Amino acid sequence: MKKLALLLTIAMLLAACQPAPEPEIIEVTVPVEVTRIVTQPPKMVEVTVLVTQPPLPTYTPYPTYTPHPPYPTYTPYPTFTPPPEPTATPKPTATPRPIATSTPTPRPKPKIGSRSSPVPFGQAIEFLEDGKTIKMTLARAAWGEEADTIRNAGETFMTYHAPEGKVMLVVYFEIEYLDGPQDETWGTSWLDFSAEINKVLYNLPITVWDEELRGLAYPGGALTGWFELTAPIGVGMESVKLIYKPSFEDIEVWFAVE
Repeated sequence: MKKLALLLTIAMLLAACQPAPEPEIIEVTVPVEVTRIVTQPPKMVEVTVLVTQPPLPTYTPYPTYTPHPPYPTYTPYPTFTPPPEPTATPKPTATPRPIATSTPTPRPKPKIGSRSSPVPFGQAIEFLEDGKTIKMTLARAAWGEEADTIRNAGETFMTYHAPEGKVMLVVYFEIEYLDGPQDETWGTSWLDFSAEINKVLYNLPITVWDEELRGLAYPGGALTGWFELTAPIGVGMESVKLIYKPSFEDIEVWFAVE
């Protein structure tokens, strides 16, 4: 009976604490032990108690799980590329210095009328002397007996011969005074000439010869005449050159005799 009373008390307390919702009838079967004063053994009696239970509170669901926004995409660090090893620059090959070779400088061709290139025999040459244009030709040359004959032609009182051991040589010049101041003369004589014989220079000898080259001329005039000289016997005419070199003038013209 005590248990029954306790259950009823608890049920009443629960009912007092709950609001007055719509009553829900629950059927509860409580075993009750009935004790009799008699000496009979206890007998179990089933008692049905109607208990009013208030409704359970409304379930509020947890909020819907919102996943965390995705983390930023991971950008991996760039792959480490080791710097290329510096390429060894090969040292320049030592170029041997060229051996200095003396290249002979070509000599200018000597002008006609020089010692190394005399005016050929019988050829005329023109040159300027003191503002005057002169044309000169060694036109004739004779050696030995022929020279003696030319030299002594027209001589009445005496004859001329080369001294012993030498031979006579005569040369004939033709000269034209082509152009220059009309009132000025140009002239020459044996003093303006000399000879190279076998590489030795000689002055022309003083002679008395009507055919000797000498005189003065105005522009357009001409002078002709001979010179005589002697050379050692055995010297050929190829070893003889005549040189025209007037005094006080910077001019020199060489002529071949053969």
